[in-house]
Amino acid sequence: MPYALIPDGYTLKKVTPGQLDAVSAKRSHEDFMAILSNPGTAQLVGTAGLALATAHFLPMFIEKLEEKVGSLSDDFKEGVNETVNELNPLNIVRERAGLKSNQELIAELERRAAAKETNGARPLGF
Repeated sequence: MPYALIPDGYTLKKVTPGQLDAVSAKRSHEDFMAILSNPGTAQLVGTAGLALATAHFLPMFIEKLEEKVGSLSDDFKEGVNETVNELNPLNIVRERAGLKSNQELIAELERRAAAKETNGARPLGF
């Protein structure tokens, strides 16, 4: 029979499924409140929101700028996109975690689409 180390002042007691659900709900609520009370959470949410807003509004900004200034060169557009991707906090986290960047993911999707066109409708790996 397995034994567990129990701190002084605690006892083991059988609980009903309802009591177990109540304890689980209380612990998940406490975990959620701990996440909300962490000052880093607000910074993370704000940074992610800013990155998503920038990614969403940047193409619209470039279009409006072209309307007012005239045609922008492709080099300028590419430079702006590269700069935003370099400064995007989500890409920085991906890079530190060793995950693929947006450019690598897009290139992979383009390769898959091209392979799908050349191979007919047959999926990759078959």
